[in-house]
Amino acid sequence: MAIIINSGNKNLQNFPVMSEINVTPFIDVMLVLLIIFMVVAPLSTTNVTVKLPSIEKKIEPVTGSPLTVTIKENGDVYIMDEKIAMSDFSNALIKEVGVKKDKQVFLRADKNVNYGEIMTLMNSIQKVGVNNVALVAMDSGNE
Repeated sequence: MAIIINSGNKNLQNFPVMSEINVTPFIDVMLVLLIIFMVVAPLSTTNVTVKLPSIEKKIEPVTGSPLTVTIKENGDVYIMDEKIAMSDFSNALIKEVGVKKDKQVFLRADKNVNYGEIMTLMNSIQKVGVNNVALVAMDSGNE
């Protein structure tokens, strides 16, 4: 690195201009910040199990007639009021939904149903092509 000092007599146009920026300190700071974020990011998520509170929400009007899928505590699955075997669920849902893939599906589950069973059922619904799935819960005023 060179320093140009104006001595009065010399013409400054004869000297090359230094227009380089030393990026090494900048890279050092970025690497330190990267390490900090890599250490802190996993700590910001938590695996603490809690009982989620019920919420009060204004009930929005439903447009059209939604399709209701219910899973009971014993594992019985219903589409509307018709009991369906889990092996036939996808075909029965395709028959109910038809070509309307934007049809709204309400998924109701007993509170004692295993979470894995609910997710399996939701996955089956989404594999059919229905992405508008809502989980039905009891509002806090009716407990």
